[in-house]
Amino acid sequence: MEEDRVKGGGREASLWWRDVHALCREAWFRHNVSRVLGNGKNTWFWSEVWVGEVSLRDRFPRLFELSLFKDMSVFDMCHLGWGVEGRAWSWRTRLFA
Repeated sequence: MEEDRVKGGGREASLWWRDVHALCREAWFRHNVSRVLGNGKNTWFWSEVWVGEVSLRDRFPRLFELSLFKDMSVFDMCHLGWGVEGRAWSWRTRLFA
């Protein structure tokens, strides 16, 4: 995060993450969407509804299926590492762009 906004990640970021980053630059998003996580221990990364009415698990079923960490809290995912090489982004198979 940068100044409470999602960090882009550049060319190394997945297409999905670049789409999330682009969405965050939209004025309506910045002014109307917020989420208080606290320490993230009781907020489930894949099953919480972040934007709209659909969880990440339902919005991106293929990524959820491939994830090695399906039942992780935001706290746990953060400690695994969010960066490009972070363990939070561990998949059963290699992802193709």
